[in-house]
Amino acid sequence: MTTPTIFETCRPRPDVLKGAVAEADFAADLAQVIAGRGPQEYLDPARFFANTYPTRGIGNLPLNVCQRLTGTGGEVAAIFRLDTSYGGGKTHGLIALAHVARGLQGVSNIKEFIAPSLLPNGPVRIAAFDGENADPANGRAMGDGVLAHTPWGEIAYALAGKDGYDRVRASDESHVAPGTETLRELFGGEPTLILLDELSVYLRKVHNLAGARNQLTAFLTSLFKAVESAPRAALVYTLAIGKDGRASDAYNEENQFIADRMAEVESVSARMATLLNPTEEDETVQVLHRRLFESIDEEKAAPVIEAYRALLVDRIHQQTQEAESRGFDLDAVTGDDLAMPVLPASPVTMHDLDRIISRPDLMPPGTDIQPLGHQEYGLLAPGMKEPLRVTTDPQYFEENADSVEFWSPGSPLFMPPEFVAQHDHVPSAGSLKDVLDA
Repeated sequence: MTTPTIFETCRPRPDVLKGAVAEADFAADLAQVIAGRGPQEYLDPARFFANTYPTRGIGNLPLNVCQRLTGTGGEVAAIFRLDTSYGGGKTHGLIALAHVARGLQGVSNIKEFIAPSLLPNGPVRIAAFDGENADPANGRAMGDGVLAHTPWGEIAYALAGKDGYDRVRASDESHVAPGTETLRELFGGEPTLILLDELSVYLRKVHNLAGARNQLTAFLTSLFKAVESAPRAALVYTLAIGKDGRASDAYNEENQFIADRMAEVESVSARMATLLNPTEEDETVQVLHRRLFESIDEEKAAPVIEAYRALLVDRIHQQTQEAESRGFDLDAVTGDDLAMPVLPASPVTMHDLDRIISRPDLMPPGTDIQPLGHQEYGLLAPGMKEPLRVTTDPQYFEENADSVEFWSPGSPLFMPPEFVAQHDHVPSAGSLKDVLDA
């Protein structure tokens, strides 16, 4: 029997069939949605929820937050943390909350996500801070001629317009966090939802700004207290942390700092933040199913799954037989066969490598190197979406191999010496040493 094709077992969504789904459509941007811009897949609540699978986390989040906003939740928490790795649906969950707080007009499948009776029946003040869109140096254009430099500046404008920003203008321009009472004034006694996303990216941007980290900690402390003391206010923030409670991505140092500071803030606040995971590992298939397909014929899909399983088992069996046929007799191996060959010393030392990294004119065009610590760097090369943490310290690499790459002569990350000496943007010299000493 011929195995059915995907077009016989599944009906892809029209945009998938037309090839109209771009990679950018899967890159959720909270700030754009709040501002009323971006792809319709995120901006239009009907399309957004039609493409969204109701994971356990996505279901629990609106339920808890709406109970807080409507004052019907009793002892429900005021602070929520979406805690998962990058790509785990954190920003998607925040966008879902923003739509829920606005009433889900035009959404036909509301009951999949929340009971309609729990939706707020009046206006909700919504503020979202997205660290990727923040502009601490130049100020992010908010409207009315306002340029906000800090999370508190952006949140003040989002909650109370220009008057709200004017209330914290001095704090925003001086990068000094406002107090709890000032922040609570911005709520105006109305239901208020505050969303914080990509704080780690904001921290990277203010890395060289004196006192910025301490002021962010002070702000979060005041914000937690303001939200907890307002009966119909809720705060939801994201954190890219793995199952072991440690950060391990390109912004792992910043994420770990935020996680540690949040723990300190919670220790002095009224209660701990409620942890939610928007998407569990066992829900990934259903998430893709909902986004990419209108329907899947499970009865027809079963033999296809079995055919692929049998093919995989057969391929493994073949590879095992091939490996066994190429095997060798361990009893015939001698000490000379196991001896490591003597290799010539590398013409480039680790010290030379550090000197190359410290010279931007010796790096390939478009490559950005930022020092992060002793012999630790952030590498951003053309084609890379996020910086990669690299080190030239072997001992540091051995201790942190799960979160950093080792940059050494001969590594794929390391530019060959002949490239350095011959590259057209490097002053001509007879050798690499001449280039470094130039």
